[in-house]
Formats: sequence, structure tokens, C-alpha cells
Amino acid sequence: MARLSSITDRHGRPMRLPRAAATGAQGWPLSAYTAASTTDVSVEQWMPRLESADSANSIERERIAARVHDLARNDGWASSGVQKLVDAAIGGGWRLSSKPDWFALGQTKEWAREFAERVESLWRGHAHDPRRYVDLERKLDFAGLLALKFRHRVIDGESLSVMRWRERGGMFATCEQVIDPDRLSNPNWRSDTEFLRGGVELDSDGAAIAYHIRSAHPGEMWRGASAARWDAVERETDWGRPIVIHDFEPSRAGETRPVSPLAPVLAKFRMLSRYDVAELQAAILNAVLAAFLETPFSADEVLESMNLDKLEQYQLLRTETHKATGLRLDGVRLNTLAPGETVTMPQATRPSVAFAAFETACLRNIAGAMGLSYEQLAMDWSKTNYSSARAALVEVWRFIVARRSRFAAGAVMPHYMAWMEEAFERGYLETPPGAPSFEEMPFAYLDCKWIGPPRGWVDPVKEAQGAQLRMEAGFSTLEHENAEQGLDWEETLEQRQRELAVMKELDLPIPEWGQAVALQSGGDDETRERESEATQ
Repeated sequence: MARLSSITDRHGRPMRLPRAAATGAQGWPLSAYTAASTTDVSVEQWMPRLESADSANSIERERIAARVHDLARNDGWASSGVQKLVDAAIGGGWRLSSKPDWFALGQTKEWAREFAERVESLWRGHAHDPRRYVDLERKLDFAGLLALKFRHRVIDGESLSVMRWRERGGMFATCEQVIDPDRLSNPNWRSDTEFLRGGVELDSDGAAIAYHIRSAHPGEMWRGASAARWDAVERETDWGRPIVIHDFEPSRAGETRPVSPLAPVLAKFRMLSRYDVAELQAAILNAVLAAFLETPFSADEVLESMNLDKLEQYQLLRTETHKATGLRLDGVRLNTLAPGETVTMPQATRPSVAFAAFETACLRNIAGAMGLSYEQLAMDWSKTNYSSARAALVEVWRFIVARRSRFAAGAVMPHYMAWMEEAFERGYLETPPGAPSFEEMPFAYLDCKWIGPPRGWVDPVKEAQGAQLRMEAGFSTLEHENAEQGLDWEETLEQRQRELAVMKELDLPIPEWGQAVALQSGGDDETRERESEATQ
């Protein structure tokens, strides 16, 4: 076998290969990938454990949760970022747009429209009841429940709630109790097992079948022994009615409980917060300590001259001089000093000239991890034009729409399903003749869209013109364009019709958008009159 030749330098000596390209006995590289190298200086000390999602999360979840909650309480950037995400995704609440699958149910479009109107009317009575029966604790309406659960999703990475049944005088007994995810844990602090992980009991397929919830938060020490009791709550009833709603987005296969999505930027949040405080303290210190008074006696000289008359005479001289001149710092006066004394004015060097750039870089990293733009998180629009603002809005909106869609499927639809089951049970809704029952085909009755807060405008004129062009070209619909702005297209058309009728009744000028409608309406009336005369 031929021996591999080595590379030599200009003196004929073998060249020493860099560590990144170190070779084995046969001259071949020790690692096919630099990422797997044990000799490359950039990765040789990087030896993380190979862990599953649950083994990585279970041990450190509580510590991460405690730090994230402390951050959300005390860090202005974190608190502001969380609130912006909640406002963007939930806003003032969601509107239900029921769209039953009439084809799957063997019905007509007319039936679907009547059923949808009935469902939406009943839902409004349940979700927006001012008595707040929708919340077990009667603190929030349905919009408030959504905001609270989504806030837990942003901070904890998961939301947890239990569907309850309370007869309290309203139309519906279905209500929801939002629970802090910290209360979900293994009974009596047991370690995780194959079928019990983080308080979630699993079957042989890995599906959750029950949840072990503490009777109180572990931080509520005033509850005493009651906080050390766990209740096992089944995931659903025997017939499929949801009980526990545990919503999260797994980041890996086999994940039972997640960690906070803020965990990757938690250290950066902490460092930025400490840097902010340090710069502020330094700036305040520079502002307060405006001058220093220097004397010719050092500490050693004072000790050496403690028994001499000169020290006493000098101190008397200083005292008399200060009385005569009125030495002051706050009053700025320091006109005449004692012999040998000098005043030094320190030069302020804070905040550091690199502080703004460092803070901006950190905030960009944090904003990207949270799904926000830097401008949104920092509220800094000084370097933004229409194109960059529009690009940022499109990216953030794509993120918000995805989060909203998954949150609706995991956290909202189970409540909607439990409520509709009760509506059928009480006779508020009826199964059409020949159609499958709600228990047999729930998805066909539950099909709907949730209309969230508006996307907003960067330039209202340009974007309105773009919406019009998209609809005329067939790329969009009135329903889609209205939904992006938090509106229901049918309500918009009906409202415009009412406004036009009132304008005509009060003999007000008809706006441009209504003139074509008026002409078309008048033309139809004339056509009907001619047809009637011809018939007679």
C-alpha cells in the first residue's frame, strides 16, 4: 500500500497541520464533519448530553419558570414584549364566524347560513354575558380568558384550564377555570416515569389520559398542607366531552411538557437588565458627585502630626476660612479656599458611547426570539421607512397568524365543543332531519373561523388600493380582507345597507360608493314597472 506523501515547507520539512484538520494514523481526518470534531478549538470543549425532550425539560423546568416569571414581573422589556404579543394575537377578543360543513351533513347552503346565525347569536350570549358565567371564578369574559391563556403560552410555553359545570342562572352551565401550569406536577414530588411525566399521565400510545393538579400553587405557603394535595383530573369524559385543556406546541417528538419559549434569550434579558441598571447608576453618580475637595494632608501625614500644634492651627485656619467664604457645594459657591486646598471637577463618562449600540443589538436578538420586530419591542421608529415597516409587519403578521391558528385549535376549540354539546343537549340547537348527530360528527357542526384583532395599516391609502386590486384580480375576497382588519364581511355589508337607507330617508348626499347602488336599485324598479305595465 502506497504511503501518503506529506506537505513540506520551502525548507523541505513536513508542514504541521492545523488542529482543525488533524488526521488519524492513516492520514485521514478524525471527523468527517467539523461539527463532530474533538480537536477543533471552536468545538472541542462542546460536549452536551444527548437527551430526549422530556429528559431535558423535566429537571430544569421549574427553575426556568421561576426565572421567566421574575423577568416578566421586573423587566420592562420582557413585560412590554409579552403584552405586545397578547395584544397582537388576542386584542379585545375574537369573533366567531360559524361555517358548518353542510355537505358532510347532507344539508343545503341555506340551512348552513341559518344554523350559523343561530350559533353565533347563542355564542355571543355565552361569551359576552356581563355576569361572566363563562369564567368559573367570574372574573373574566371569554376575551379575558383568551388573553390570560395566551399570556401563559407566551411566558410558560403552555396553558392549562379545566372545563367545569355550574348552574348559576344563565343559559349555559359550561364554564372554564384557567389554572397556573406550575400546579401541574407529579403527586408527592415523585420522579418521572414511563407513564407519568411532569404531572401528565400517559397511556401506552403516549397520549395524555389524566392530569395531576395541585390544589394550590406551590408558592402559596399560607395554604399550608392543602398545597400538598393533588387531584387527578381525566382528560375527557367517556363520551368525549373535553375536561382538561392542556395546550402547547411540541418542539420535539415525544415532548409531554415544554419549557418557556423565552428560555433561549433569558440570559440576554438578564445581562441587558443589569447593564441598564449599571449605566443608570453610573450616570446618577456622575451627576451627584459634582466636585471633590482636596487637602494637602494625606492620611499618613495626619497620623504623624496628631501631636503637633501645626495640625490644630491648620484646622483652625480652614474653619475660619470656610466660615468667612461660605464654602458650599450645592449652592455652587467655592470662591475662596484655605491655603493648600484645591477643587477637582470630575468628567462624566457615562452612559458609555457603546451603550446604545449594545442595547440595540440585544433587543434585536430578543425581538427575533419573541416573534416581534425590533421596532415593535423598542418602540423605536426613527430609522424606519414605509418599505421596512411593511416588511416587518408582513413577517410579524405571518408569525401572529400561525400562533393564533394553533392556539385556536388547541385552547379555544375544546371550550367551543363543550359549549355546543350543551347547546344541543338543552335544545337551543337541533340536529337537522337525516343528518348525523353532534356526537357522531362534531367537526361538521364545529367548523368555523375565529376573527381576531386587525392587522393594522402602515399606509391606509396604499393598502386599501392593494386590497381593492387583489379582489378585482380574484386573488382575495371581501371576507378575507375584512377578517384581516378584524371585521365580519356580512356585518359590514349589512351595516352599509342600513347607512345607505338612512341617508336616503334623511335626504342626505349619497357617497360615491352608494351612488352606483342607488342607480342599480332605481334601474331595477323601472324595469319592474315596465314589466308590470306590459303584463297588464
